[in-house]
Amino acid sequence: MIDQQLSQIGIDLNVRYADWPEFVGELIAYRDFDITYIGLTGCGGDPDFTGVYNENGSMNVFGYDTSMDWDDELGTGKNEWYMDQGLLIMPPNSEERIQHYYDWQEHLMDNILPIFPTFTSYGYVATWSELEGYNYTDGLLQYWEKCYGKINIQDKKAQEK
Repeated sequence: MIDQQLSQIGIDLNVRYADWPEFVGELIAYRDFDITYIGLTGCGGDPDFTGVYNENGSMNVFGYDTSMDWDDELGTGKNEWYMDQGLLIMPPNSEERIQHYYDWQEHLMDNILPIFPTFTSYGYVATWSELEGYNYTDGLLQYWEKCYGKINIQDKKAQEK
């Protein structure tokens, strides 16, 4: 898709497909590419992408360098500062930390643009309309505990025998 669209404006690509282990090896050893198309997915609530978006990260796919956004007051690139400071803000789900990572995201996309998002998949959750107090982000077991108390699966199986 990217090859076809770029060819319309006179940019020809030499596309090479690689599986993940081959790509990581290429990334760590040579970094011999100008553009890459990979899928990075979320892996939890903590947005620590140290190693992916920082200058010395082994997975610095984007070629970020602190000279791209150097700040004399900070003594480093703003991107590095955002990542380092974000990990110090506690608790992890605090409004301060959420705002910090939002500001980092805005800086990254507005000033550096190391990545260009091509699509975002939709996620769907279906529930009964009469469920009261259910929040799918809490998880099903947490909801059951809130409504019915702690459920011990092993005891339940023993009772059934």
